[in-house]
Formats: sequence, C-alpha cells, structure tokens
Amino acid sequence: MEYLQYATFLQLLELLAAMAGSFYLFRVKPRNKYTKYLVYFLWLTFVVEIVGIYSSYAYFSDYKKLSFLKDSVFQRNFWLYNIKGIIEFSVLAYFFRSFIKTVSWKKTLKYLALFFILSTILNLIFSGSYFMAYAAYTAIAGTILVLISVGFYFCEMLKSEAILKFKSSLTFYIAIGVLFFQIVLTPLKIYSRFFIESSNPEFVALWKPLLVIANVFMYTCFIIGFLICSQKKRSY
Repeated sequence: MEYLQYATFLQLLELLAAMAGSFYLFRVKPRNKYTKYLVYFLWLTFVVEIVGIYSSYAYFSDYKKLSFLKDSVFQRNFWLYNIKGIIEFSVLAYFFRSFIKTVSWKKTLKYLALFFILSTILNLIFSGSYFMAYAAYTAIAGTILVLISVGFYFCEMLKSEAILKFKSSLTFYIAIGVLFFQIVLTPLKIYSRFFIESSNPEFVALWKPLLVIANVFMYTCFIIGFLICSQKKRSY
C-alpha cells in the first residue's frame, strides 16, 4: 500500500499545479494558446493519474479487486501512459516552440515534433510494447525532442533582453522543471518492464524516491511560476 500513498501524494501535486495554472489563465489571460494547452494538459495528467491507479489497486489486492484484469492486456496501466507520453512530449515541444522567434529553429522543431508523433505511433503499433511497458522509444525520442526544444528556448533567451526578466518568465520556470524531470526519470522509464515488486525490489526501491523527487521539483517549479507570473500583467 506504500505505492498507493506515493500515488496519492503525486496526484495532489498534479492537482495543485493544474489549479495554479488555471488561476494564472484567469488572472493573466495569455494570448499564447500553447500556454493554455499546457494547463489543459496538467488537468489531463491529473485525470490520467486518477484512472491509472486502477492497476495498483488490483495488484496490491492480489486481484481480489478488479479480478477481471488479471492476465489481461489491461492488467498494467502502460497502455494509458504510453498514450499520455506522446501527448506530453508533443505539448511541451510546441509550447517551447511558441516562444522561439528564430525561423530556422521553429521549422526544425515543427518537423521534429511531427516526426516524433508519427514514429512513436508506429513504434507502439509494431513493437509490441504498448501493453507491456513504457515504450522506450517514446521516452528516448521524446526526451531528445524536449531537450532540443528547451535548448533552443534558452539560446533564444540568452540572445534577448528576456534573460534580464527571467524571474517573471513562466516559460523559464516550466523549462527548469521539465529539464530536471526528464533527466532524472527517463532512464528509469526505459527499464520500466523491471518494475515488479517481487522480483526486482532494488529497482522499485530506486524508482519510488526518484519519482517523488522529480515530480516534487517539477510541479513546484510550475506552481511557483504560475503564482509569480499571475501577479504580472505580462509574463515573458
């Protein structure tokens, strides 16, 4: 049941981040539509976490609850998070792209994002990992896409006066949080098929605290960014 306590704590963080984002939208009413999409995605993440907890309830009850899931393709919730992964990386890439003015960089991110979406869908179809594990290809390709997006954003920021106003930049807080999260958790997602408590306790022992640390840091950055920038008439 310890895992369920972790999950509940993370759900609370996601809810707070989504609420802070909604407060920001209400106060600032940003013109950038991708900022709105990011907040909508935070709400989607919260809903996915609520739905995805079904597999843990079934597992920790030894399938006395939701017994029909046992030995079915829906026994684990990988299928749900594999869909979410594609949406997550795509939203983040387009979010950072919307703040980049260099035409060549914008085009590069556009084509990379389209390639990512198409290739990850094909990978899920033909790799057989859709129901079995977090798709390693999605994690690796998505992380590379996000790192490139964040890198372009930081380069653009350094070239402009925006670097002097980073404290009032919502995008800066989002970039820091996302960067830390992806660097910490992506390697673990790649080996997620080993996340079985009975046979791989060492992996589970490593996964749990890093999962909490990465999420706390990222969502704290989001919440701080939304709240600070909601006090400004404009966030850069």
